Amino acid sequence: MSNPLKTVDTGTSSHENEMVHFEAIHFSWYNQSCMRGNDVLLDIPLRQLSWEGCSRTNYSQMTPYVSADMEDHIPIYQAMTFTLADMFSWVEEKLQSILPRKYDHLEATASLLPDLHHSLVHPFVGLVVNMNVCMYTHRDSKDDIICLVIVLEDFEGGKLCLVEPLV
Repeated sequence: MSNPLKTVDTGTSSHENEMVHFEAIHFSWYNQSCMRGNDVLLDIPLRQLSWEGCSRTNYSQMTPYVSADMEDHIPIYQAMTFTLADMFSWVEEKLQSILPRKYDHLEATASLLPDLHHSLVHPFVGLVVNMNVCMYTHRDSKDDIICLVIVLEDFEGGKLCLVEPLV
């Protein structure tokens, strides 16, 4: 596996239209295949539930799982855990005090990770590290109510533009 953490000087590109590869690592927990349980009786254990008319229930799809990048880049994830833990704790405290309802919404998911796992970016369950990235304005479709952008760099030239939503 190659090291994705490398500096790219886009100003040295030999052709104006040459595409530059931008690296992104997703350190995330996923639970996209989870079943909804809005109408479930709370006094019945999960493993005893089944869908009416189904011959079997795939219980493994109810378990959150980590992204392939988290498994492929363990040393980078561990280094970020050690290096940025204080910053992420500060962000969590600020989010909880400034946006308590949004924090509670995110925390409801983050608190359910299996085997007592704790997300590095709690109450968020995903961290995407974009390196040397340049993109059009967009919204990630899988973001849950809010997303946080933290820029770590000593930049020269260029611009960072964030569109503020109406809150």
